[in-house]
Amino acid sequence: MSDLYLWATRVDIVPEKEQAFNEWYTRVHMPQILACPGFVSARRYRAIEGIQRYFAMYEIREPSVLQGEKFQKVRGWYQFGPGVFSFARNVYERISPPEDKPHMSDYLFTTRADIIPAKEQEWNEWDTQARMEILACPGFISARRYRAIEGIQRYFAAYEIREPSVLQGEKFQKVRGWYQFGPGVFSFARNVYERISPPVEK
Repeated sequence: MSDLYLWATRVDIVPEKEQAFNEWYTRVHMPQILACPGFVSARRYRAIEGIQRYFAMYEIREPSVLQGEKFQKVRGWYQFGPGVFSFARNVYERISPPEDKPHMSDYLFTTRADIIPAKEQEWNEWDTQARMEILACPGFISARRYRAIEGIQRYFAAYEIREPSVLQGEKFQKVRGWYQFGPGVFSFARNVYERISPPVEK
């Protein structure tokens, strides 16, 4: 479904509220959000590498669904608000080919970055090919690229992987990196996540 957009949130929670927060999010909050018009699927992860411990991704039909009346009623952190920090959200449009479909792997490797405008077109052309080279590495399952239409760090890539150790693989080590674009890349961040909730789709 190549026309879908992505709404993503990243957040930390104080340790004393973490267990209750996770139970509420998985059992109550995520189903409430997915029941809103225009929401298609939901996945939730916990970081095992990188900042902001919790990451949720929702496929949506168009960005305007985030203004919907039902969504406005169920969004937010409710009783957990005082314990939530480092919150960030993005809305993305997908720029990878439609045949790249998620497989709901247990692990996810993500990168976020900005590129100086003078190099952006050339970098996008190169990164499309680089993504395919990464996907050819052992243990990589799927690859999707997005461009932010809301939120910081303009480019986001999500790779489903069989296990975190594949990131130490010899072939991946050879193809990773920004090569000639390195000086133009900034605000780079990477995460490795484990999935902590069953994948949910309408």
